Amino acid sequence: MIDVNGLIIEYEMILCGERKTFYMIGSNTTQDDVVAFLRYIFEEIVGWSPEQLRDLYTDEIAKKLHIERVIEKIAWPVELDRKIDFFYVAVFLYPDRITYNKKERIIQYYLNSYLPDEKIRPFFETRHPELYIEICAGYMLEQEFGDAQASEIYEFFAKKKSEYMPMLKRYKLNAACSNSYQCCLDMIHRALPPEKRNDELYTLWRFIRWTKDNQISLHVDRKKGKRSNIDEHYNSIQ
Repeated sequence: MIDVNGLIIEYEMILCGERKTFYMIGSNTTQDDVVAFLRYIFEEIVGWSPEQLRDLYTDEIAKKLHIERVIEKIAWPVELDRKIDFFYVAVFLYPDRITYNKKERIIQYYLNSYLPDEKIRPFFETRHPELYIEICAGYMLEQEFGDAQASEIYEFFAKKKSEYMPMLKRYKLNAACSNSYQCCLDMIHRALPPEKRNDELYTLWRFIRWTKDNQISLHVDRKKGKRSNIDEHYNSIQ
């Protein structure tokens, strides 16, 4: 963290022409530092409410206020365009008061940018990757299953990977699923809308998938003449 009061003094020197740029802004500047400083600028100097900031802020305003370097420190969400979605400055400073439809914007970016070219920007490498994955997986479920019963969805993703993997690849969710979840059913369960999510079905089909997976491991262990802990546990539940 940095001394925000010292940063304010440095800013006043910039406004007076005694200094050309910030020297205190660097790698040690935290997001909390940026919030504290920018709130001072827009509340005490500009006199804007959060709503005015949302509606009026542009890059031109930042340039006139000599705060471009500070604005650059804001960690912009991947689904928003830093050059267009200026309202995010207000969201960043006042998240309890200014919001946006994050799910809608994530799906919009997913369809318009990530699906055509997943390498354009890291999409699932965010501070909260599961949120992005599950929103996109939810979109996949809506498109592929529509009004299908939850039991049908759980059963489908409890099948062998060769059964459901083509669908995940089509929606470019295969790598994200493998990297973030032990089992595909974990992702699907969390991606389902609350009215369809069923803990009992999830537990049942995940257990069925587990037993099938361990039968494969069991066969390999027996060929080696070994008896594994998985073997013993599997036999105990028969």
